[in-house]
Amino acid sequence: MKKITIVFLLLISNLLNAQTFTEITDSEFKNASFESLDYLKEDLKNVKLIGLGEALHNMGGTNTAKLKLVKFLHEKCGFNVFAVESPMYNLLKVNEQLKNGTATKDTIARNISGVWSTTEMEELFEYIVETQNTENPLEYVGFDESFFASKKNQNLPKEYADFISKLENKTNKKIQLDSTFYKAINTTANKSYSFSKRAPQDTLLMFNKFKEINNLLTEFDYKKDKYFHFWKLNTDNLQSVYRKNYIKSNRDKQMALNTIFLAENMFPNKKIILWGATTHLLANPNEINSYKDSNKFNKNKMGVYLKKHFKEKYYLIAFTPMQGKSGFKGYLGLGKVKVRSKKGSIEYYINEKYKTNFAFVPLNKEKVRKEIENNKLTKSNIIWLNGGKYNGEIMNISKAADAIFYLKNEHLINEK
Repeated sequence: MKKITIVFLLLISNLLNAQTFTEITDSEFKNASFESLDYLKEDLKNVKLIGLGEALHNMGGTNTAKLKLVKFLHEKCGFNVFAVESPMYNLLKVNEQLKNGTATKDTIARNISGVWSTTEMEELFEYIVETQNTENPLEYVGFDESFFASKKNQNLPKEYADFISKLENKTNKKIQLDSTFYKAINTTANKSYSFSKRAPQDTLLMFNKFKEINNLLTEFDYKKDKYFHFWKLNTDNLQSVYRKNYIKSNRDKQMALNTIFLAENMFPNKKIILWGATTHLLANPNEINSYKDSNKFNKNKMGVYLKKHFKEKYYLIAFTPMQGKSGFKGYLGLGKVKVRSKKGSIEYYINEKYKTNFAFVPLNKEKVRKEIENNKLTKSNIIWLNGGKYNGEIMNISKAADAIFYLKNEHLINEK
């Protein structure tokens, strides 16, 4: 009897060890229960930041898959801050509204970058609001350098003037700022998402005044003061935003600095979900041939900075579809991109072998890497470059991300 038990245990052990790609049932996906991913509770135990990346914006199926995983990560894996690729300044204001009970799902929908203000996302917006009445509320913040236009409870010029007043009191020095300066920063913030250039006299004025402000900030260790650190970052965000028109900004670096601030100053004892484009969240862009072989792509991605700073505490899940369409209706079909998966791609392989609508591929597992290598899988849809002309990207899949979340079917977004 003892021998039979030992043999049985060995068989079970071998079966478990044979598991490579994790199939996810339609039921656990729909309910966001993800029982098959229970092992992530242990795998993510020491992770501080987890990135959920999408190949392109305006992906309806991917958005749904990502929001389902947000629920799992929040409820089962201890992640209690949701940080999205949207303005840091504005979303911290919304988070305050959530805490005092004055924000609704519509408040969130109005305070998120437009590519995610879709009907698919309403499930997530409702979830964030609902959690505020529990013992484990999900914080809602942004890490982007951009700004939304000023509103009644988000008055950037007024708050910036308050910051300057406190900085002057702290250093016992004065900075001469008039209405022209505050109008310039307000216009810069309001047109963050515009392609129009700021007036040369405004950019010159901001350049000189930001230089004075930064000089005063160096007179003390502003990083030890959360308030001054926050406004130092917003000063740099404003400067980077107006420099976009002169090809001198570094958005990815700014987003990384904003994220580090959120992780170490705003939420030092909390675990953070990062929601954005995979191209920003990549920690190893050189594992993708288009990046490695070309100088036209910026390789200093937000994820590169985060991996250098947080090391193994940063973990990236890249979401990838097998087939379907991405984008939105109308515009004579110009807003649509077809998803194609061919032999040699990990998506084609999963579709042929596993016959599942959803799967999770933990790329940091040796057995998974072996399966990828043995089957000569060298292409993936986790990143789409070249202006949406998609033919699949050649890459070292095992090192391009920490994990892949596969969905068989992609669909257009449902615009609100």
